[in-house]
Amino acid sequence: NFFHGEDVEICKTLAQCFDTCEVPWTDNMALEFENNIFKDDGSEFENNIFPEDESGGCAKQRPRFLFAGQSNMEGNPHDAREGMFDRLVDILNEGKNKDKTIKNLIKEIGQAEEATEITSANEARILYEMSLRGLMKEENIRSSMDKVSCSFSNPLLSCEQNLSQSNCGNEFGPELMFGHSFSQMNTIYKDRKFGITKVAVGGTEIKNNWMKSNAGEEANYWNNLIEAISAADGTLQAFVWFQGESDSFDEANKESYLENLTQFVADVREEIYTTSRGFKGPEDVPVVIVELGAWIHGIDMAVIEAQRTFAERTPKTALVKTGSSDVESEKMTSYYHFDAASMLIIGDRIATAVASLLDPDDTRSPTEEPVPSSAPLSSEPSAAPTKFTCTGNTVSLDQYKEYRTECTASCNDAGYCCTLGIGGCNNVPCTTGCHIAFFSENLKKCKKECKRASSDDSFCTYTWNHAQIVEAGFNPFFMNDGYGVDKCVGPEDCGCTEQKEGEDWGFSNDCGDDACEAGCELAHSKHFDNFFHGEDVKICTSTTCEDDPDYRFKNNKKKSCKKLTKSKKKRKKFCFKKDNKKNKRPVYYFCPKSCGTCPA
Repeated sequence: NFFHGEDVEICKTLAQCFDTCEVPWTDNMALEFENNIFKDDGSEFENNIFPEDESGGCAKQRPRFLFAGQSNMEGNPHDAREGMFDRLVDILNEGKNKDKTIKNLIKEIGQAEEATEITSANEARILYEMSLRGLMKEENIRSSMDKVSCSFSNPLLSCEQNLSQSNCGNEFGPELMFGHSFSQMNTIYKDRKFGITKVAVGGTEIKNNWMKSNAGEEANYWNNLIEAISAADGTLQAFVWFQGESDSFDEANKESYLENLTQFVADVREEIYTTSRGFKGPEDVPVVIVELGAWIHGIDMAVIEAQRTFAERTPKTALVKTGSSDVESEKMTSYYHFDAASMLIIGDRIATAVASLLDPDDTRSPTEEPVPSSAPLSSEPSAAPTKFTCTGNTVSLDQYKEYRTECTASCNDAGYCCTLGIGGCNNVPCTTGCHIAFFSENLKKCKKECKRASSDDSFCTYTWNHAQIVEAGFNPFFMNDGYGVDKCVGPEDCGCTEQKEGEDWGFSNDCGDDACEAGCELAHSKHFDNFFHGEDVKICTSTTCEDDPDYRFKNNKKKSCKKLTKSKKKRKKFCFKKDNKKNKRPVYYFCPKSCGTCPA
């Protein structure tokens, strides 16, 4: 982990790692190392100590699981006993009978900090049972996993790598055995690639250090957590929370832990829901709470009781036991950092808990390349016959019109009366939220664009991605800065058939600043498969033909693009002339600044 050289750069953000990646990837964290590393006697190590690795780049797109918490989520099993992991693996792979193997395990575990005969025997028994399922095979547990990746942020985001015992925490945390165990379980993820996104900082309290209400304050990591969620780019499938020890030593924190945990998990679920595909609502996001262990059990039960209460009363939530019990057969180490044996056991239990929260009838294929939030929709022709074929990340104009009409109907059913994109009071209506959802990557970005659409920055006009859908209806028209809609009209102009008696337009539901976001929500909850294509989706229309890099059309005659683009002034003059022989539209409609698609 050292001797990088004076020219090594520290990446503070994802963008600094790889400009084009949401999550940077490497198979080997020694990318920046020089191979000329020397031993103490001056002789050179073999080059394979720090091999050159040319596999850096963008992280593979796959389903991911968000892990977060404090020091036990980080890992730190070496604090209880250095080298225990390797000795446990050795013992379980010696091929001795059950009694001798468990006896040797008890002896090894019994040398850890705060170990007792009872806790050592329990951990040894459970670990042996796990080995019978193949989870402790030396060739697997000591090797990096080709199909499971992990990134560890403490709190800054790090590169994602193949999961191993040493590259996703302080030594390792519960993610190690989770990766091995969950990949074998009978779920839709079995034998498939998936990732673990881990954000953990030791010694942290839930309110001061993690909650959204304190975001931006010193040593608050909410924004780091959100950065990790955003970087996962819509691939998160569940949330695992392992924290609470620090709160157990403060009276106010103990009393408010249940309230804080409830709000914190709700906020995390909302973030995952708005950036991911496939969840019906925030409450549909699976959550696993890892209970505090015997160390806190022997000091104060307040936080543990809060965790249990939360798990009992919160849907789609599971609690993982970690030995905090008066029942002797359930006890594990009482050291403040779990030893290697108990950490492996906890990881296996988290895998079981996550699997229990998955819908048994879910037959979805796990997310693989490309990312769901930006995957192109099928471009099969609609029922209406067309004379053109859409290819690549394109959707036909007929499909856009059909999908937006369905979403607009949902807006009307929800009490938003506008059927056209134009709005009032400088706000765009619910149906325009449907339009924005079509070109957004996820719900969160849709709502963000809605706020911009209804802001004063674009007074009375809104043009985003309207040039492509002119022929679909919904009343966009040509303005000085392109095709768009008017935001300052009355209810009749936006297509409302009637209003409540005595209700002014200024109080209409579509005039409120929540109308556009309602369109985003309805597109996400009722018409998800037809929306959220991403901003780079193209509408394929009857006026679209194959790219011609050399010519543009004017009055049915080809004009040289080279001549057209030779002068910006001439280009602008040409593009804004009227095409009087054909569609009587500005030539600008068919004439973007760079050469490309031309009219048929």
